[in-house]
Amino acid sequence: MGVCQLPSKDDEAACPYRRIDIRLIPKDQYYCGVLYFTGSDLFNKNMRAHALEMGFTLNEYTIRPLGVTGVAGEPLPVDSEKDVFDYIQWQYREPKERSE
Repeated sequence: MGVCQLPSKDDEAACPYRRIDIRLIPKDQYYCGVLYFTGSDLFNKNMRAHALEMGFTLNEYTIRPLGVTGVAGEPLPVDSEKDVFDYIQWQYREPKERSE
């Protein structure tokens, strides 16, 4: 975690400080992480709820199929953000379209 502040223009008040989160994500979890961190809170909640309806559990690390007992199976291979959308049969949305 870090903190930054954008420079203000000469005639403006100082810009507010902003928090910066720096995350190191393993390659096999990269796209689930990017998907999670580029969506709004509402978008993420809706996508996770839809994933559950489709028989998957989704978080910032992996997407996993749910077995008949409700226990998550092994992580599915994900080579792009679109793969996650395809698994849960949801139309792909670009990051700029994820701020519901």
